Amino acid sequence: MPYSAQIYPLLVSSPEDVSSDADAVVNAAHRWNVIYGKKFGSNVMPLSWIKHAVAEYGVRPQEALNKQLVEQADVD
Repeated sequence: MPYSAQIYPLLVSSPEDVSSDADAVVNAAHRWNVIYGKKFGSNVMPLSWIKHAVAEYGVRPQEALNKQLVEQADVD
């Protein structure tokens, strides 16, 4: 059944050698959403540059990432 919720973007960024730790953070956020999301009317939306960013022509890569993800995240 649908419910209304406040969405909190969470930026998850890490070097490749600790990607399993980043995966653990994403899994914890999804678990929190399932267990507590409806009760508290809020969800955490994990974001990563690998899955949620796109290249922009004429824009430096870090600038594009900052605009698309970093500046939009409530938690980083």
